[in-house]
Amino acid sequence: MPSFDGRRVYLLDGTTLTLAPEPALRRAFPPATNQYGAGVWPLTLVVVIHDLFAQLPDDGIVMADAGFGIFAVAWEAWLMKR
Repeated sequence: MPSFDGRRVYLLDGTTLTLAPEPALRRAFPPATNQYGAGVWPLTLVVVIHDLFAQLPDDGIVMADAGFGIFAVAWEAWLMKR
């Protein structure tokens, strides 16, 4: 079992899905931007955790990708453990 300093570690990861370039999808899921402007394809981020946080021990550690909205995920985990 993955552990750190005797505490259980839960790894959390997700993926990005490219959607069809339909106007409604572009409004709901804005395309990524870079130095050249906005892209064509709407993007959505997906993570599946289901009941993980309900099972997370009080001293458990969640390790997640910093580029994946980690603050929103950490906030939800904290709220569920209260």
